[in-house]
This record gives sequence, C-alpha cells and structure tokens, in this order.
Amino acid sequence: MLDVDGVEIDRFSESCVRIRGSRLIFIDPFNLEGFHDGSCDLALISHGHPGHFSAPDLRRVIGPRTVVIANPALETELETWPGIDLNILRAGDSLRFGPVLVRAVAAYSTEAVSREDLPLHPREAGGLGFVVELDGLRIYHAGDTGLIAEMSELGEIDVAMLPVAGGTVMTADEAAEAVRRIDPRIVVPVHYGVSWGTVDDAYRLADISDRRVEIV
Repeated sequence: MLDVDGVEIDRFSESCVRIRGSRLIFIDPFNLEGFHDGSCDLALISHGHPGHFSAPDLRRVIGPRTVVIANPALETELETWPGIDLNILRAGDSLRFGPVLVRAVAAYSTEAVSREDLPLHPREAGGLGFVVELDGLRIYHAGDTGLIAEMSELGEIDVAMLPVAGGTVMTADEAAEAVRRIDPRIVVPVHYGVSWGTVDDAYRLADISDRRVEIV
C-alpha cells in the first residue's frame, strides 16, 4: 500500500487499483474474489478487455451509491444492469462527483503488434485513461495505452500509473519516456503479472526512471 498525502493507493491484479481517501474509488476492478471492503463510491472501467472489465469483480465493489464510469464500448452491456448509476465518457469528457473530479483521457496504441495473440488498442476503440482529482491529489491511470502525444497535455500529475508489459501497451522503456513527458512526483507500474508482462518489467522501470517508482 502506498500513502500519498493521506490518500492510500493499492494495486491488485493487472491494472486494478484502489484509491482510498475521502472517497473510495476502484479502477478496472479485477481478481477481487474474497474482497470485503463493501461498495465503493466510484468504479472506473477503462475498456472492455479481460483484466479490465470483469463483471463479477465489478459487482463485488459496487452498491446502491456507486457511480460507474466506462467507455462507450461497454454502454450496451452495462445499461442492462438494474439500478446502476452509469456514466459513459469519451476522451476529453469530465465529470465531478462531490469532491472528486474525473477526467477521461485517450488510451490507445499505434505500434505494430509484437504478438498476434495480444488484444489491440486502436484509437477508434475509445479506450480510456483517467485523471482523478481527489483530496488535493491528481492521479493518472493510463489504461491500456502505448506512448502517445496526449500524455504531454495532462497537466500537473502527482501519481502516474503506467503499463509496462509491452506488446500492445507501453514497455518499461516507453513508460520511462512517458514519465519524462508527464513529470509526476511518483510512478506506479501496472499491467503485469497476469495476462502478459512480469514484475521484472516494473523493476526495469524503477531502474531506468529518474522519478520515485513504487511497486505496490
């Protein structure tokens, strides 16, 4: 667990992150069997690929008060869930929920596919990253993305959560370049250990980055 100015950040499997401050937020809930924290205030889903959208895990963390944010590709499925407070965002959209501001940003890859079995992340698929402003912190979760120009336009970021597995997301070396563009205080590697990529990719980023890298 990482504590940044009183906001607790935990990484679970793949790219699943829990942010606990004055509100409880999950991003891409996954592999949460046995999780007993109760419902969160916001659940953010970057896109519909396995490991990011998991219906059983989303059901584990939502409740009557939960606001769910997802990209357009998930609208048809999620709008059938009874009682869900669903908000569909596209890159460039933002919504405020009490003290929390969520900005949706682009997440895509333009690189050639290194393995045919890996899922693609084209721009037109509408995948999202998120900038979450909570309790004075700006937290960027990149989603499944390559190294893209939009990373230079995020504004001030305190914590950047960046994929490092390579393939159809950034490699650790590309993530190090993203760190230079984003200029965050702290970096948290994500997207490794389940679908593809290993913890060695996270340590590679820690070795080559000039910023504080926390492997959580």
